[in-house]
Amino acid sequence: MIKKICKIVLGIGFATFVFLGLYSFTVVANTPKIQPEKIYDYLSERSVLLDDKDQVIDSVSLEGGNRTNIKYKDMPKNLINAVVSIEDKTFWKHHGFNFWRMLGAIKNSLFSGGEISGTSTITQQLARNVYLSETKSVRSLSRKISEAYYTMVIEANLSKEKIMEAYLNTIYLGNNSYGIQSAAKSYFNKDAKNLDLTESAALAALPQAPNNYALVKKVNSAEGKTGKDSKNKILHENSDFIYYYNGDASKHRRDTTLKLMLSNNYITRAQYDKAIKENLADKMNIASTVAPDSTSYFTDYLIEQVAKDLMEKYKYSREEAIEKIYTGGYTIHSTLNQKAQKSINDVFANPSNFPKLSGIRYDKNKNILSEKNKVILSPHSSYFDKNDVFTLRKDEYRKSDNGDLVLLKNKRLKFITTKVNGKTDYSIDFKDLYKMNKGILYSIKGGTILVPQQYKSLDKDGNLVISKSFFQDKSLHNGKSQFFRETGDGYKVSKEHYKLNPTIRQPQAAMAITDYKKGHLKAMIGGRDTSGKKLYNRAIKPRQPGSSIKPLSVYSSALQQGFESASKGNPMKFKEFDKNQKTENYGDFWTAASGINDAPIKYNGKDWPKNWYPGYKGPLTMRKALEQSVNTIAVRIFQQIGSKYAIEQLKKFGITTVVEEGSSNDKNPAALALGGMSKGISPLEMSGAFGTFPNGGKRKDTVCYTKVVNRKGETILETNPKETTVLDKGVSFILQDMLVSTVNSGIAKNAKVSGQPTGGKTGTTSDSMDIWFAGFTPQYSAALWIGCDVNITINATSDLVSSLWAKVMNKATSGMGGSLLSKPDNVTSKDGEYFIKGTENGVKFNPKKENTEEKTDDDEENDNNETENKPDAGSDNPQNNNGAGGTQNN
Repeated sequence: MIKKICKIVLGIGFATFVFLGLYSFTVVANTPKIQPEKIYDYLSERSVLLDDKDQVIDSVSLEGGNRTNIKYKDMPKNLINAVVSIEDKTFWKHHGFNFWRMLGAIKNSLFSGGEISGTSTITQQLARNVYLSETKSVRSLSRKISEAYYTMVIEANLSKEKIMEAYLNTIYLGNNSYGIQSAAKSYFNKDAKNLDLTESAALAALPQAPNNYALVKKVNSAEGKTGKDSKNKILHENSDFIYYYNGDASKHRRDTTLKLMLSNNYITRAQYDKAIKENLADKMNIASTVAPDSTSYFTDYLIEQVAKDLMEKYKYSREEAIEKIYTGGYTIHSTLNQKAQKSINDVFANPSNFPKLSGIRYDKNKNILSEKNKVILSPHSSYFDKNDVFTLRKDEYRKSDNGDLVLLKNKRLKFITTKVNGKTDYSIDFKDLYKMNKGILYSIKGGTILVPQQYKSLDKDGNLVISKSFFQDKSLHNGKSQFFRETGDGYKVSKEHYKLNPTIRQPQAAMAITDYKKGHLKAMIGGRDTSGKKLYNRAIKPRQPGSSIKPLSVYSSALQQGFESASKGNPMKFKEFDKNQKTENYGDFWTAASGINDAPIKYNGKDWPKNWYPGYKGPLTMRKALEQSVNTIAVRIFQQIGSKYAIEQLKKFGITTVVEEGSSNDKNPAALALGGMSKGISPLEMSGAFGTFPNGGKRKDTVCYTKVVNRKGETILETNPKETTVLDKGVSFILQDMLVSTVNSGIAKNAKVSGQPTGGKTGTTSDSMDIWFAGFTPQYSAALWIGCDVNITINATSDLVSSLWAKVMNKATSGMGGSLLSKPDNVTSKDGEYFIKGTENGVKFNPKKENTEEKTDDDEENDNNETENKPDAGSDNPQNNNGAGGTQNN
């Protein structure tokens, strides 16, 4: 009987051995082959972003964390000994793993439900972290066999020192840090090679539970000082987060590490006694390692541009390009100038620099209305109670006989058809909302109730149906987290089950600063009173430019046409569009001295456009018309130029958002002469365009980096901004001078930068919804926009924006020398005006004999006269069917 039992046991053992052997062979055969000598090809490393002085401004990495790889020789001996003591005391002797522990783990997996428990050697951890990262949390038999196979391959191909180096560059140490170099910087703001014994033991204690043991706990500032961490020491605090000391969570393991180091003779008793008494919190230094959000708009834009160029050059998909940036260990040399960026940040951070809103129109329910009486924002309080609970009112739904809940259309919720994973989904969205706090308006771009996709459908009437099975899902409707809770008032939805978009202060603003000589973007901000990454960047979004478009589309086009005609020796021929045209004052060519009549223009029996000041001034020189931003004169010049020429010039200036097709195209004076465009122009493109004037008529494409270097030191991307000739150099000089006089003598006096020659142009759109200043100094060109994300009037004139622009540029250019474009050889002067040679003798207008009434201080404040929409879009008539013809300009 005993023999029989023994045979059975032996048979089972043999069968098990054979099965394990065959199974292991199958798993290994299907396991991807590796090359341990190329292990760093598998390790992601964060990319570093440098400014124009090669100083680090930020780093980027995947959500998995930051990583900077270093060599074994740069790793402190105490850290290596600490890790060996606490993680794998036989590391220097074994060949990858403990065989008996491995068999025990496999046996437990077979007979106890499929999971494997137990510790791993450093080599096993390395194999898991590098080659099995996607399944490293899975404790299955096949994964353990794959890990064992990789462990043996690593041990056979790498020295112990190389294994330790790779492990310490790989291991996660909390606080978004992978590897000891990133952790040393993150926690102590020092290189790993400079870690002392206590700091080394502290890091060695973290791998077992890096999230719980992380030496720093980051908490949102709004809740941090009242939360459970508030009793801990604050290491750093800013407007967004509080960083608490969390070293006590791992103190027991840190002390154990030091004891093991002592027992293994890695340290002396004196070293142990000193380290065990030291206060780790006093060694922490994270203030300078907390990445600021001050450059987030720039860095987000930079990453997108590098990704785009990688896609173009190397034919990567977008996903591949982004992964390369976030994991490739690139050094990205950006064009950002920290002084210029700080100048914008400082001015934008002061609320008193910005205007308030005025003329907000409400209905009886406190909804904010547009000019056409449409609701554009609803009060947050009309949706949510003081506890942020949304109540679905009884008149907003009905129950079907089968138990479905039907949300009715045309109520407070809207239903948007979308695609999720290739399948149709219906988003249950809140409409746009607002809050008022101390007279400040905050807008909220709606939000979404988070009902899972499988429970939603639309009926034939466009109502949204939530199936009864949704209410039967106990995970959604049990306890305090009940999703739709029925009450006498209707269904309640708590804040855990919906998501609102960010609360944004209004009005908003954006600005871009460009080194126009190099085509380098020096600073950018896409909003104010914002923080974080991947924000809505208004600096790259088009807005209606108002009169700031005039130097680009009207005045430079006219002078360039004059230059071209004079070069051919052919005097220009002008058309008389109405009795007030007076083309005899224009001269033989367009010049800064051409006389254009500020007088009514009749369209459909009405005067259009109107000026920002009352009445008309009669004939004015082109220079004076630009200085005073006269709308009628801009339209009269545009009539002669034509939309085709103006659009081509805008394209040369780098404007990419002109709409040439469709019923709401821009081929009309409301858009091209007065700036009421269908889409508009972005501050980034406007900044680059205005740099053309002081740059001799040449525009360089704007870039935000100079080169990208991989971790081997190879340059993989390099920029060489393309140069486009927009204007003759002489024409450019004359326009530059006209824009300087607009600041010195015209309506943009507040834009004057101290100690710097300054030129530029204001712009204000209908009802002051968009206000601009775009201009230049000898060093930079820059464009500033202020407006609302929703169409609400701003209580300000262009004077305020001009002043704000000057505040930024005073800071950005302080201490910098330079001069504007000097007079080219093809420019001459006569009677106090500049001319392209050959055009000065054709002047027939004498401004001294005409009405040259000057703008008064009262006129400068009267900045709110609006224009009207006019007929025939698509021609050179002023119609603009998108409503932008209402643009008023100064």
